[in-house]
Amino acid sequence: MSAGVAKRCKMGLLSLVGVSLLVKKRGFRIPFIFFVSTCILLMWNPHEAKSSETVSASHTNLTRNEKVVMNTSEVWYYIPSSSRKIFSAFYQQLTNKLPQISILPITLNEARRCDFINKKAHFITSGVNALKAISNCPVSTPVFAFYLTESQYQQVNINNNTVLKNANKFFVDQPLIHQLALASQFLPQKRRVGILYSPSTRTQVKQLKNIFPDQLKLVAKEVNQSKKLIKTLVDLLKTTDYIIAPLDNSLFNARTAKTILLTSYRHQKPLFGNSRGFVKAGIIASCYSTPEILINQLVEKIASSPDISGETFYPDDFEVIQNVEVASSLNLAEFKDDALKKSIKKTLKSWSEKK
Repeated sequence: MSAGVAKRCKMGLLSLVGVSLLVKKRGFRIPFIFFVSTCILLMWNPHEAKSSETVSASHTNLTRNEKVVMNTSEVWYYIPSSSRKIFSAFYQQLTNKLPQISILPITLNEARRCDFINKKAHFITSGVNALKAISNCPVSTPVFAFYLTESQYQQVNINNNTVLKNANKFFVDQPLIHQLALASQFLPQKRRVGILYSPSTRTQVKQLKNIFPDQLKLVAKEVNQSKKLIKTLVDLLKTTDYIIAPLDNSLFNARTAKTILLTSYRHQKPLFGNSRGFVKAGIIASCYSTPEILINQLVEKIASSPDISGETFYPDDFEVIQNVEVASSLNLAEFKDDALKKSIKKTLKSWSEKK
């Protein structure tokens, strides 16, 4: 076992400090939540390692798999981005769900040195750092890049690296059509939908336009420079009924969260989407991806199409989370999570049938 795998990082407890302010405007009371910027990492980190999202498998060290590899064409390497418990749990789930193949864990340092390369091997990278580690290796077989956001991928692939380009991407980002169907449950009579995005999530917006419901109107604004973020947001708020926020950490992050939320609430326009953390900070609701949803999709694709290359996958299932306090302050209905999820799926099916 390598020292890099044996050594465990002791996570410090991140204190989440919230202060609720009540602002009166036209007799309307709106709660705002302020966070210390270093204490809201989970708000913009897509890898929210909360207990409710932790893979059900017990924690296991990434020790060498003892299976005897009889055929080199069946060798799979698993590269975690760190020694965090969730990456170990992913490995355990993969070995349990794919007993027909041998999966050997290797460290980031081993990946960077490229000294493990077997031209007939397959690779599973878990997290963006693992994908970066293997990007300069002479890999000619499929790479399954797992557990990262599209924004992270675009930011590391600025040079159109061959390994990154040909990797099969399994993003944690919920499709924007899911977030739109969610928002429509709260505001069924509203028609003007705004989306604020950066070049990193441009592809998602393009995909949404192709399947956008005819009865709604989409107003999408791209932000190329961070200094123009708030001005673009204000312009969008003036011409739309609500905003959908992609999982895009170049726009929605710990540094910008407070300003975005304050600005939207001043205009009395709700925000939907992004992540669980942003809902806790003040967004109305979001569809989000659990580790179980993500790992099941990865296993299904590996089992059915192990030799695919350059494909992109978004989660096909979701869970929902709501900020009841903020929704109530905006006079929006409250739903039970199960009922809300069922209504979203019904709406998605209806939109799909009309296309």
